[in-house]
Amino acid sequence: MFSHLTKRSFLTKSMRFFSSKLERLSFEKLSQSDISYFSSILQPHEIITDPKELDQFNTDWKKNYKGNSSLLLRPNSTEKISKIMKHCYNRNLAVVPQGGNTGLVGGSTPIFDEVILSTSNLKKVYGFNPYNSVLTCEAGCVLEDLNNMLSKEGYEIPLDLGAKGSCQIGGNISTHAGGIHFIKHGPFRGNLLGLEVVLPNGEILNLESEVRKDNTGLDLKQLFIGSEGTLGIVTKANIHCVKKDNYHRVLLLRCQSYEQVLKINELTRRVVGKNLSAIEFFDDHAYWSVINHIPGVTPPFEVGKDFENFYVLVELAGSQPLESLEETYFDALSEADLANECVLCENEGQALNLWKIREQIATASNHMGSFLIYDFSVDITQWMDLVKDVRTRTTGKGFTVSYGHIGDGNLHVNIVYTDPKLKDELVSILEPATFDWLHKKRGSISAEHGIGFMKANFLNYAKPDNVIQILKDIKRVFDPKGILNPYKVLPNSVAPTDYRALGIEDSKGSA
Repeated sequence: MFSHLTKRSFLTKSMRFFSSKLERLSFEKLSQSDISYFSSILQPHEIITDPKELDQFNTDWKKNYKGNSSLLLRPNSTEKISKIMKHCYNRNLAVVPQGGNTGLVGGSTPIFDEVILSTSNLKKVYGFNPYNSVLTCEAGCVLEDLNNMLSKEGYEIPLDLGAKGSCQIGGNISTHAGGIHFIKHGPFRGNLLGLEVVLPNGEILNLESEVRKDNTGLDLKQLFIGSEGTLGIVTKANIHCVKKDNYHRVLLLRCQSYEQVLKINELTRRVVGKNLSAIEFFDDHAYWSVINHIPGVTPPFEVGKDFENFYVLVELAGSQPLESLEETYFDALSEADLANECVLCENEGQALNLWKIREQIATASNHMGSFLIYDFSVDITQWMDLVKDVRTRTTGKGFTVSYGHIGDGNLHVNIVYTDPKLKDELVSILEPATFDWLHKKRGSISAEHGIGFMKANFLNYAKPDNVIQILKDIKRVFDPKGILNPYKVLPNSVAPTDYRALGIEDSKGSA
């Protein structure tokens, strides 16, 4: 089935060149004198103007968004970023901060000709204090590199993402990334003790701290966590790290109904308790896509023909051996008769293979064609109602894949398509109808991917009008000129306000 899906060859034709649809706001144009100033404070390797080299920074990972910036700056210090922002603020030049550029909602790429300010050269690690478990590092450090370093001390950052090999810690903070161990560690913001931030006017805001309890008024740093680079640029962080677990067991369960998935989730949380490190879900469509499109994956189960199975991946972790808990858990699963098949890893290689199936679902969708990717939070008992509705409305137009972090209620839905002409039709089918459905169910239109550009004008499906007005007021306090990451996060921040000019009929729509 779907053997006609081929690796994308048409993506460059279907990119969203938004500058042809939207009206550029009244920022100044970059001049030679601006480049001369930046050259006076930066080294040659910190400035990129070559159009070919700029292309990868102008384009997002999914090839959905493509800007037209003619300048990338990648300074290696907070002080240089401060000087850059002060100049841009005085000149009214728009700036888009960019980390690893692994986002999925167009939040870190230019929409027009904004100056790209990369944090990739902020790689300094100031140190790890084992007495208070605090790591201090700059924003450009890659998540996986930090964890490899901490592993030698027996610690890890309480965050794990599929993009860990390329995402940067500053971007993780700015988007408030979630990840696969959310159920164990909770939200990342709870482990962020302090930040250093450069404001749009160039002022350096020192919010650094290594103490866990600080009850001295408003916790200002929380405003920058999850603000997606619209209020300031995170340059340094103090992160409370956790001890690594010495023992891990990963298993994959296959069952024949989503009701069984829900029961497995409840039983697992009840029996495993604090030793539950992750519990993930994916459907047969997701399993099929990975097995058929990701090389090097060993199928733990035979691939079905009718897409009728569901999967639950469970990781147990602890500082003590897990054999007793594992036996208790298996006995409970057996007694409840919830899974018709189960694979338990016997070594690290097998565990990595099982995790690869879960973590490579989005990559598999990318290999199959182009795809729309949605990121929701809603009561897990309603997940399949939403997936079935999406699948029904996109029948004959796309291949729908569902997966997510069932432990924290975060569902991902991909709709793969091979005909670029179907893209606009699929978007009009799903937006804003799906967001309206979530609003009525008291869910969230974005669980962990953020708002970016993609969902900026859908924010009213997630926040009341008076809340959105306060968010706009906060933006004006920090960025009265609106130069930092414009067109992102907040609704009506793009022009014209007549959405029909963007090709959208509904007044709540977005390009």
